[in-house]
Amino acid sequence: VAAALARSSRPHILRTAPPPATNMKRNYARAMCPINRDGVEGAAKPVRKQDVKMNIDFLGNNRDYAVLPFIVAAILAALWRYDPIVAWLDFRGLAPWGAVNALMLTAYAITVMFATHGLVCCYQKELAPLKIQSGQKYLVRCPHIADRAIFAISTSLLYAFMPHGTKASSALHYAGHWFALAIVWDAYFFVVHGAFHANKSLYRFFHKVHHTHKDPNCFSAYFISYGSHLLTEQLFLFGASLFTPSDVLVHSLYFGTVTAHFSHSGYELTKVKLPFTNVAVGSFFPTLPGFGQSAAHHDIHHEKFFNNYALNFTLLDKLIGTEQKGRVPGDQEVREPSVAIFTKHAMSRGDSATDIPSFVELKHASRSEVQLVADMYQKDLDANLLNRVLNMLKDQDKPALMLGTQVTLYEHGLQTATRAHRDGASEEMVVASLLHDVGEMHCPSNHGEIAASILRPFVSPETSWVLEQHEVFQMYYYAHKIGAEDDRHRREHPDLRSSPHWQACADFCEKWDQAAFDPDYDSLPLEFFVPMVRNILSREPFWWKKDHPKRGACGVTGIANGDEQSAAPVAA
Repeated sequence: VAAALARSSRPHILRTAPPPATNMKRNYARAMCPINRDGVEGAAKPVRKQDVKMNIDFLGNNRDYAVLPFIVAAILAALWRYDPIVAWLDFRGLAPWGAVNALMLTAYAITVMFATHGLVCCYQKELAPLKIQSGQKYLVRCPHIADRAIFAISTSLLYAFMPHGTKASSALHYAGHWFALAIVWDAYFFVVHGAFHANKSLYRFFHKVHHTHKDPNCFSAYFISYGSHLLTEQLFLFGASLFTPSDVLVHSLYFGTVTAHFSHSGYELTKVKLPFTNVAVGSFFPTLPGFGQSAAHHDIHHEKFFNNYALNFTLLDKLIGTEQKGRVPGDQEVREPSVAIFTKHAMSRGDSATDIPSFVELKHASRSEVQLVADMYQKDLDANLLNRVLNMLKDQDKPALMLGTQVTLYEHGLQTATRAHRDGASEEMVVASLLHDVGEMHCPSNHGEIAASILRPFVSPETSWVLEQHEVFQMYYYAHKIGAEDDRHRREHPDLRSSPHWQACADFCEKWDQAAFDPDYDSLPLEFFVPMVRNILSREPFWWKKDHPKRGACGVTGIANGDEQSAAPVAA
């Protein structure tokens, strides 16, 4: 309904002109179709047998979706048949909310999910200024996310057993209970949500499914395990229903459904103008000034993981020290300082004109000019090398670079590094795992050399050899399946088999690289690895060979590492 209303008055959304009606109809049709593998810009794929099988396998691997709701339903049904409980609820004037009401809530939640998705898909260009991660397109990376979100939303049918009865006696009574419910639920959610992130077992069992998506979209709000849904919402609301006016509770459920989809959309949709008005949607989301959770808060929670645990307000995050405000829409892209800044800085170091470079052939450069070049190199590396290296990985976060798999090259890198880290690999091997395929699309037949060349000055010869040869070792797992049996055993070539690093490369591929194509794996976010990459790049170049001929190239060292310089490992 929201998308249809917006469609009928498109110029009012962000005061932009509407596109041709034909494009409009096409985009809207695509937006409301089931998810496709190419993101929202491509036509939706028909349901296939393998899609059905994948959903069945997903339910098999996440049995709480299929089993736990029925167990909870059986317990609730038994409680409503237990005479002492029924008598007490009758005395309080409470009765089950009913199947019809629960079904209406479920249908509403699913409709709002698709409507919000349709709104975003229809108006991507108009909404672009409100995109929190402006370098990202609104894409649904998992083709089955809508199906799985519907599974989770359908468990709202259990609200049929929720006690329901008395209503607020006045507007003031209603407002007071609404605010009290929001505060208490926020505190409860903060504790439970924080526990999910603090404890590995809780996270793995209850919450990792939800964090499959590092850049949220409208379907990821309910891309959750039922255990998480039960603990963060249903358990609390069943308890609150015993003490809260029923109209307050029901309205909170309906209202919270909208805010959940908005906060996961990746856009600040609260700034969208309502059709035919100049009123922003956010006007209907009252909160304490400066203390309200926004889409930016939750977006960065998905990206950085250890922050912004609250549901409605930021007060508890502020008090505990876990608040991170997030980005202003469109203002989060990394922008490297201009080289002209460094030139101006270098030229201003002295009072004499001799500080201004004048050579046109390097062999004629003076000592001070060469020192100026070295200084500028070092300043630029300190400011930009880390971002440049990481941006090579970030550039692979595109659906087109799934390349027939279920994950992008970016996710593959994160997953490989996460597996290495969790297996106790060294810091430099974790960094190598993160960046091992950054050259994949630049030099497919020799891409390992690119990552190896970037990291070779900073890592041990074993790690750079693993990077250099890993694509040869990877052929062991697939070459025979495309009629290239001989290529499968290239890793047994005498030149490779004689290397002392052969087993390290075989282990890298077996344990981490070939295993890192799981779309449901709970990879750590890129921010987790940034300090590791910084530490490696801050090492003294070629620390492992003091007389390496390239050791003094450009007169630079590793990048600055905060207040300290990372200590290089002891060379053999």
